[in-house]
Amino acid sequence: SGLASIDTNSIIALALSGLVGICFGDTLYFLTLMRLGARRTLLLGSLIPVTTALIAVFFLQERVPLVAWLGMALAIAGVTYVMWQRAPQQSADRRTIENYRAGLFFGLLFVAANALGIIASKVGVADVPTLEATFIRQVFAIGGLTFWGLMVRDLMGWVTPLRDGKLFKTLLIASLIGALLGTWLSI
Repeated sequence: SGLASIDTNSIIALALSGLVGICFGDTLYFLTLMRLGARRTLLLGSLIPVTTALIAVFFLQERVPLVAWLGMALAIAGVTYVMWQRAPQQSADRRTIENYRAGLFFGLLFVAANALGIIASKVGVADVPTLEATFIRQVFAIGGLTFWGLMVRDLMGWVTPLRDGKLFKTLLIASLIGALLGTWLSI
């Protein structure tokens, strides 16, 4: 339909969704992954729908049935219990404990950023075709990451590993399936 026909409010909401949810949220996801590992990070990720529903209740005035509230409480309790049980013991070295705490901090921010990105995309996609909405979100996410790379003066450091042909092909396939197709289908 063309981007010119999309109203400014939708573009702003989708831009925020791309910056907060994809750019910031996915960066926090990788920081969490590096500190907590895949299982704990995915466990924290299971709180994204809960957080999204809570934000929708307060900001979009959505109604949540009582059974959903119970499900959210059980999800929070379950994740909290597992994370507590898997936490390093006091006898662990200081670096391990600090790494775990940093992972939890980044993980909770990752959950919040992704939930906010979902809410913003819901607001922005109301009158926008999904492919165009995905394009806008991706453009702003890439723009945000490029800006950050320039600010920390490491943009070329990010691009250099892509010279490896095998790695480039793998990342291209993962980007098309995960970042593009996954985002498009989620919208």
